[in-house]
Amino acid sequence: MRSRPVGSGVADVRFNWVLALATGGRSIVLDPRAGHGATSIDSSFLLTVPEAARLLRIWRNLTYELIHQKALPHVRLGRRILVPQQRLESWVEEEAKLFVG
Repeated sequence: MRSRPVGSGVADVRFNWVLALATGGRSIVLDPRAGHGATSIDSSFLLTVPEAARLLRIWRNLTYELIHQKALPHVRLGRRILVPQQRLESWVEEEAKLFVG
């Protein structure tokens, strides 16, 4: 079985496109030699739903409900739902402005 170079498939192109959306267009370099899940930036730039719920100090189910309502910024990679940390922080700031005035 022949192996193909990393980043040469349609799924890889789609992943890179979604990654660019998740990071606000910021350039991200994934290092395939560093092992599964390793990146050249802080590994927490995409949070799982439970991680986002813990940061927001709300129940996990409420986090899923906000995602379902498209109120909370998120990206889907296959069946996985991930929350970009930078967009989550911006979302919290925007929501706080609504209550302050």
